Amino acid sequence: MMKLARAKGQNMQNRNPFLDDMSKLAGDMLGLAKGMRDEVDQMIKAKFDEYLAAEGLVSREDVSVLHARIDVLEQKLAEFESRLADSQQSDVSPNKTTD
Repeated sequence: MMKLARAKGQNMQNRNPFLDDMSKLAGDMLGLAKGMRDEVDQMIKAKFDEYLAAEGLVSREDVSVLHARIDVLEQKLAEFESRLADSQQSDVSPNKTTD
């Protein structure tokens, strides 16, 4: 049993250097391909953004941001309108006497 276990251990240590090199090369190629894909994706997105800007169009994110800003401004406007109505009612209160 001892000889068999030792023989298996030696096999694992005597790996074929050609296969090791090919494995490393394949890993490097996959990494390179992923990097190239990321670069192409960024270039396409930049060109698309450039096209949208040239045509005067905006992205969905920009529209969403503007909608959020409009909602906040509408809330503030409603608050100011209610304040104005309250102040006008207090100016016309019956407690005031005119001479």
